[in-house]
Amino acid sequence: MIYTIYDPNSGCIVGTGNVSNKQDIGHGIYWIEGRYDSNLYYIEGRKPVLYPPKPNANTWIAFTWDLATHTWGINTAVSASNVRKIRDAKLAAVDRVNPIWYSSLTPLQQQQLKDYRSDLLNIPNQSGFPVTIDWPVPPAWL
Repeated sequence: MIYTIYDPNSGCIVGTGNVSNKQDIGHGIYWIEGRYDSNLYYIEGRKPVLYPPKPNANTWIAFTWDLATHTWGINTAVSASNVRKIRDAKLAAVDRVNPIWYSSLTPLQQQQLKDYRSDLLNIPNQSGFPVTIDWPVPPAWL
């Protein structure tokens, strides 16, 4: 028999398996019969419940299910990490600019590149960070 193992405090599924001695699962961890996908279900009252759809949001926003309120909440730590990964990829594209090519840019283009890079570095200082991000626009020639 396959069992789904879950944390009764959060309702989060922590694994599935063939548990021969349910007493060995551990203190504070519970099980129900059957296999339930942790991306689709949480457990409440020893029954699997389908998660409602996550709110439509920007791709970098991470959500966490709140069993007490039955709502999706924003996981700010993971969302901030996601934003920084996107920002760092954009910075890497700027930082790969060849010094010889950079020297061939006009003074205006050099300033635009510096401003764009500075704007990327300042993303974590934006008032809506990490939920609402005003992504800087790269210079058209970049």
